[in-house]
Amino acid sequence: MNRTNKTLGKLFTLFLASSGLAAAGTALADTPRGQDVRPQAGNCEVGPFHQTMKAGEYNILCQEMSDAEKCLAFIKGQFDTEGGHQPFSDIHVEKAKYCMDALQKALLLGDI
Repeated sequence: MNRTNKTLGKLFTLFLASSGLAAAGTALADTPRGQDVRPQAGNCEVGPFHQTMKAGEYNILCQEMSDAEKCLAFIKGQFDTEGGHQPFSDIHVEKAKYCMDALQKALLLGDI
């Protein structure tokens, strides 16, 4: 690591510590993203669907994450451990349609 990167790293650490975000920074680094995103992230606001439940460790990331990533989490959350899926409410059907479209667009554009 070069000298500039070390200095920037120290400044960032000092910033986190002084702003009370050190724990949040550590938690963010440990929060699975991308293909490993957890279903809780599906509770974030996505497209026209407002956040209605807490997203656990993802609450702090909800504004940063793409709709495609939140949609992947939402879709994951609809399946149980045996490979079956949860019954859909009307709002879940609409959100699932939106999410499938968002995932298709992201995959075709290479944004995932």
